[in-house]
Amino acid sequence: MVSLKDSSDDSQLVAANVIAGDISDWFNYFIIDCGTNDGIDKNCPVITTDGLVGVVSEAGPSSSKVVTIVDEQNMMMCRIARSNELVRVRGVSSENLKYELYVDRIANGSEMYVGDELITAASGDVFPEGISVGKISEIIVDEKTGERSARVDISVDLTVISKVYVMTQPETEEVSGGEDIQ
Repeated sequence: MVSLKDSSDDSQLVAANVIAGDISDWFNYFIIDCGTNDGIDKNCPVITTDGLVGVVSEAGPSSSKVVTIVDEQNMMMCRIARSNELVRVRGVSSENLKYELYVDRIANGSEMYVGDELITAASGDVFPEGISVGKISEIIVDEKTGERSARVDISVDLTVISKVYVMTQPETEEVSGGEDIQ
């Protein structure tokens, strides 16, 4: 918890339990037992002690829906921890039902290696900087174009997740509640 708090700047960490999840094998979303009554709102980052899990997509008074980072609609900027280089990362659904991330738009001069750790970049005003996202597991080179991309194994095992921490901002005004998420 201390390392999580250090990486969260002025954010508050709200502990939440996973109470329902995606019934498919894609692990795209789950429901937690905290909501606007706990200071949680849409776009709050969700983490574990291992790293980034996702973002709150809907928040009701006592429950919230979290979309995981492997969802195909997810796209975010990350940094290679070793070099601080900025890369774009997106969620993918693979045919073998393995949840993973994919790095695209790798610059020609970029030095990226298998095993490089990716961390969140402070871009988009959603994720704070420095949270572990995953490690490069494979670098792929398109034989025709020479363009490089990479597969990323995420830091968090979504198949066994039961407790998460939601990063909320300190309250500056009263939070209004919506409907509970079912």
